[in-house]
Amino acid sequence: MLNQLPGFLDETFKNQIFNSIDTQLQLNQEISLTDISAIKQVEQSKIPLLIIHGDADIAVPTSMSKELFEAAAGEKELVLIEGAGHPTSILYDLPKYNENLKSFLTKHVK
Repeated sequence: MLNQLPGFLDETFKNQIFNSIDTQLQLNQEISLTDISAIKQVEQSKIPLLIIHGDADIAVPTSMSKELFEAAAGEKELVLIEGAGHPTSILYDLPKYNENLKSFLTKHVK
């Protein structure tokens, strides 16, 4: 998980962030970050999944969205918005964002 934090953060700071969040989760939710895995959850989920991600996101690398998409067991769609950072996909290409969201909801929400 630490290796997925933004590359501009040094290892010491990444460790401090991880440990701080992990401590708070353990105290407040009785769970550890090491127990949490989005990949494991989407592998088991049958709920349709729509991922809209900016391809210029440096906070959450696009590779993470692709990894989630590949792991998802159910129906899934991945939409990459060219030039969008985190979380600016809707600002970079509102028509594409809306078109994909509307299409997904039309297919999956009854």
